[in-house]
Amino acid sequence: MDFLKKINRLKRDIEFWWFYKNFYKNFFFYTTKDPEELKGLYKIRFEVYCEEYGYIDKNKTENGLEHDEWDEHSEHFIIRDINKEIAASVRLILDSPSGFPIEKHFQLDIDLNINYNRKEIAEISRLIVISKYRKKHLMFVLLKGIYLFVKTKNIKNVFSVMDDKLYPLLIKLGIPFKKIGKPSLYQGYTYPCVLNVKELEEELQQNNKKFYNYLTDGIIKFDDSQHKYTLS
Repeated sequence: MDFLKKINRLKRDIEFWWFYKNFYKNFFFYTTKDPEELKGLYKIRFEVYCEEYGYIDKNKTENGLEHDEWDEHSEHFIIRDINKEIAASVRLILDSPSGFPIEKHFQLDIDLNINYNRKEIAEISRLIVISKYRKKHLMFVLLKGIYLFVKTKNIKNVFSVMDDKLYPLLIKLGIPFKKIGKPSLYQGYTYPCVLNVKELEEELQQNNKKFYNYLTDGIIKFDDSQHKYTLS
């Protein structure tokens, strides 16, 4: 059994690293604030969050677009395929007068105003990988982009909500999210969680050096409107 587990793990590693090394032949990854691009992103979010999963009431949206008050205070990360279609996306909400969704929808065990410097926190939100790419490791590319971004912006803690499928997957990888409150019916049955960036680095360096090398192997190029992600 142990031998079979090692073989299967090796196969997964080979598949992942092949995907990663060939990623930029098949996809391109960047952030954007362009209104037309964001309109296309909001359309995809409507299709996934409202129509496919039913997390958000479509009657509360307009013109088949899903967006809210936090979008203008977010960095929007997009992966497009070789046909220039959106394959995956996520947003990172930064501090603003609107606060964070996690404060609005959950009863937290901590007080963000007391326990954190609000300029050094952010919230991961609206993670999407379209159906045909859900076995293509794109979620890990989004995580990598977020990691590189928060390092450049000196963000020390990242919040997110997640369900009982995603949470154990990230813990298994060595991404030490911690639950910080009771679950709620918010985009499914989800928990409020927080990740300390320094603890993430220490955990991965000790227990999953391959994934640590993957996260840190990259650079961001900035050209006034976009952060473009490339291999170093």
